[in-house]
Amino acid sequence: MSSILPPAFKPITMEDRIIFNTYFDKYQPEISEFTFTNLFMWRNHYQFRWTVYKNQFILISTKEMNKLNVFPPLGDDLTLSLEFLIDISEKLKLNLDLIRFPEKNLDLLNKTGIKHEVIEERGNWDYVYDRNDLVNLPGKQYANFRKKLNRFKKQFQWSYEAISESLIDSILNMQDEWCGIRACYDDESLNEENLGIHEIFINWKDLKFEGGVIKVDGIIVAYTLAELLNKDTIVVHVEKANPEFNGAYQAVAQQFYDQLDNSIKFINREQDLGTPNLRKAKEHYHPIRYVKKYKVKF
Repeated sequence: MSSILPPAFKPITMEDRIIFNTYFDKYQPEISEFTFTNLFMWRNHYQFRWTVYKNQFILISTKEMNKLNVFPPLGDDLTLSLEFLIDISEKLKLNLDLIRFPEKNLDLLNKTGIKHEVIEERGNWDYVYDRNDLVNLPGKQYANFRKKLNRFKKQFQWSYEAISESLIDSILNMQDEWCGIRACYDDESLNEENLGIHEIFINWKDLKFEGGVIKVDGIIVAYTLAELLNKDTIVVHVEKANPEFNGAYQAVAQQFYDQLDNSIKFINREQDLGTPNLRKAKEHYHPIRYVKKYKVKF
């Protein structure tokens, strides 16, 4: 379907990161999707296309046939963006949906005067946590986490390191082992994630995301990677641990959060995709709020 879009819409390439980051820096998004690393990682899976129209940044997923799935436009004139998109959708005879649209912008959407329908997308709400909570694990609500973490620290000879270029090959080896355990190649989503992880680590010099690893006896058993989302929030894109090392997930997360710059107050751990076990796990970390997102149909 991307082939029928106007020529101005183009695939995401590494060279586009400067333009993307210019808009992300200016508009300080809250939704976890809006970082360049995340979009680059998933660009093939979602078949992203983008353009800038009269200073409005517009990103489209062309994965679904007969539909324009548009992420929230970034710019100072939402009406201008919507009129542009509605005109395209009518000319191409495609249904138009805004997806991952943040709750804080619904009033702005209403002020456009364009008729629309808003549908809750609970599975795409982001979970936001207080950084200090995830470092200190205070009170009864975090008792199980403290117990698991303390057991890990006593049981294993472990160390933590921030991600650097010298660790990348070892991280990718651990990722391949994790994929073997989880049978990634039989699961489309896990397989696409695995391909994206390999690609962003290969491009680490350009992307410069943050993260860390836990080693046991010098071997990487867990890693996390994250990126600055806005001025006081970091978003965690990937977190993996060898299941043979109980508590490694908690260890790599706590160590990474503890060593972040003091300006980072909040941790966005993305959405649960409507998966019951994932929702239960994210709720178990006790979020302080959600970034609520909606689908808007025209």
